Amino acid sequence: MAAPATTTAANTDAAALAAIAAHCARCHPALPGGGWQTMTARPFTRSELKTQMRRMEEEFSAFPSPDETAAIVDFLLRRPAGGVTAAR
Repeated sequence: MAAPATTTAANTDAAALAAIAAHCARCHPALPGGGWQTMTARPFTRSELKTQMRRMEEEFSAFPSPDETAAIVDFLLRRPAGGVTAAR
């Protein structure tokens, strides 16, 4: 039997949040109430986010694995414009 969609979404979010903490938090610090300092100033397409992730690798030595990158991109695509400011 397949897992409920909410469980899958929660697992995906947990993977993305762990990857953000491991690879992004040094430049996007955690906020006191949870989440991280704004990561996007406007909505991005999947292609644009992937380009941003490559830029973070090249310019800031953030090296998430391909699975972590996919989780981060999927997570950010589900967030409203303005980025991650209250994710828990």
